This record gives sequence, C-alpha cells and structure tokens, in this order.
Amino acid sequence: MPQRIYCSNCTHELYVGLELESPLEAIHKHGGLCPNCRKKLAFNIESIKITPVEMESE
Repeated sequence: MPQRIYCSNCTHELYVGLELESPLEAIHKHGGLCPNCRKKLAFNIESIKITPVEMESE
C-alpha cells in the first residue's frame, strides 16, 4: 500500500512511495522546510492521520 506524507500547511506531497519512510526522514530530506510553502516542518505523533487508499480496479 502506498504511503504519502504531506505538508500540514499546503498539502504538498513530501513523500510518496511503496516503501515506508518515517516522517522524520521526509523532514530531513527537505532540510526542515516545505519546498512549496517554506513552512518549518515538524513531527508531532498526535497529528498523524492514517486513511485507507482506494485501489483502482484493473
């Protein structure tokens, strides 16, 4: 199942992929700032939102 990590401010995708990546890794890859809105990125366990993704039928 794909994983997506978004900026909480502008919803820019910080990571999309099949391999699991921690939010801290995504933050580090972008130098601590969202590349789209320049918001300072932070990881707060209470703000995690996990939702199922509907798979397209073949």
